Amino acid sequence: MKVEKRFYQSVPASTEVFSDYVVPDGERIRLDEMGGNGALLDDVMIRIVRDPSGDNEVLVSTHGDTVQSSSMDIFGDGVKVVRIILTNNSNVSQSIGAYFTGSQG
Repeated sequence: MKVEKRFYQSVPASTEVFSDYVVPDGERIRLDEMGGNGALLDDVMIRIVRDPSGDNEVLVSTHGDTVQSSSMDIFGDGVKVVRIILTNNSNVSQSIGAYFTGSQG
């Protein structure tokens, strides 16, 4: 089964927003591609993080546009998440976002 998570929005000034994908208990997802679209500004950051409440492993981090191929397996327990974090530390709203694709099973 295909897995795809996209999180794009206009992020207000001095704000951080996030969106989670919970990996189902006993399931495995394989991340094939991760990427982001930013404003190419030092004060705008896009991160994709595995298990932010535990291991807090950063999978992708960029201030601009990036696409990264991957073959990373993540095993679920129904609690751990893959989190997309959009951070805008500028003084104006910015349209930014990130995504990951892969398969589950």
